[in-house]
Amino acid sequence: MPVHCGSQSEQDLLSIQQEEEGWMKQIAALEAQVNALLQEKGMLEAKVEGLYDALYTEQQNTQSLEQENGTLEHSLNDMQENVISLQKENGTLVAKVQNMDTTVQVLEQTLYETQENINSLKEENGTLVAKVQSTDTEVQNLQQNLYERQENINSLQQDNCTLEEQVRELEETKWMHIQQINYFKISKEDLQNTLYSSSYQMRCRFQPETNGRALIINNTRFTTSEMSERTTAEGDPQKLAEAFLSQQVNIDVKTHQNLDLSTMLYVLQDEANRDHSDEDFFACCIMSHGTQGKVFAADGFSAELLDILSLFNGNRCPSLMGKPKLFFIQACQGDKDQTVEIAGAHSDANDSPSPILAYLSTEADFFLALATVPGYVAYRREGGADFVNVLANVLKEDGKSQDLMSMMATVSRELNERYMYSPFCCTTLRHKMFFNWILL
Repeated sequence: MPVHCGSQSEQDLLSIQQEEEGWMKQIAALEAQVNALLQEKGMLEAKVEGLYDALYTEQQNTQSLEQENGTLEHSLNDMQENVISLQKENGTLVAKVQNMDTTVQVLEQTLYETQENINSLKEENGTLVAKVQSTDTEVQNLQQNLYERQENINSLQQDNCTLEEQVRELEETKWMHIQQINYFKISKEDLQNTLYSSSYQMRCRFQPETNGRALIINNTRFTTSEMSERTTAEGDPQKLAEAFLSQQVNIDVKTHQNLDLSTMLYVLQDEANRDHSDEDFFACCIMSHGTQGKVFAADGFSAELLDILSLFNGNRCPSLMGKPKLFFIQACQGDKDQTVEIAGAHSDANDSPSPILAYLSTEADFFLALATVPGYVAYRREGGADFVNVLANVLKEDGKSQDLMSMMATVSRELNERYMYSPFCCTTLRHKMFFNWILL
């Protein structure tokens, strides 16, 4: 039995040794497999490192990244199959492979985001290309404009040369004309001296200096019920002012509206008291209701025309001595009518008749023009007073070429032809009165 037992033990031991050798072979095989897995792991790690390199390279070059991405996907599929096999044999390796999967997913996400950034950059690049193209177009337009402007400059330079030639020709013509003017100058001066030899002096003056004052008083509204409003006459002062200002000489125009008697006399007295030494003449225009030899103030009281004239005689206004003093009166001088009845005309006459006033004056250098003859009415229409309208137009048209008496003859003729009545002029002027600069 011991021998048997011993034999059995040896057999068992041999069997164990055989099994042990089998296990050793299996262990060796497993170790070989583990080594192979480790080698494969090393290869995978090398591939992962290659993926990192490929990712960096992909960021630099999109096409290379797409190729590496295909290789990475293929390697990832192989790795997943190997991981499934290794999960059965080595849990630790499986965990590491899972970690590697996670890393690969992160890399894929990074790769996707990188691709998105590349697409965005491509869009921005396209926008920039469009802007560059637009800028190129603008540059071309600017170059075209520059070329056209250069052409214009060349054309202007040619025109300038032509103009310079024309200027030279004009200079030659001017010199010829100057010679002709000098030839006829003596004759012209002789004619002027003949024309203006008996004229009042009008000195050449420049603003703000003036040759004389034109005082305009216009009464259209009256505080007494006995006198009607002078409708349509509101614009008459402006017409006379424009006529005076249109003359060659410088005239200072002062206008007053609707003055009562005391104010009107004060304005006239103040004008008479003013120093006229540096002036060449004085003009006064009064427009109102009137009767023979009188004009009415806005309060219904009257002023004698001779009293107004006497304010400016040599004793009371010595600075106007020897200078023309002109008075234009737009007012009725009675209630008789020079014409047949005219439809639509309005009378400036007072209701009661007045005696005829003698207009002769003992003072020199006075001129008095009445809108109508003594004892008769004066008229105004929708456009204003007849006398004022005609006088203003004649002054504008003929004031720079004719003397005062010639212009008043024109005024008288036009009033007679248009309205069939005449104004009245009384003068003690000793010389012709021109509204031109006359140096004696």
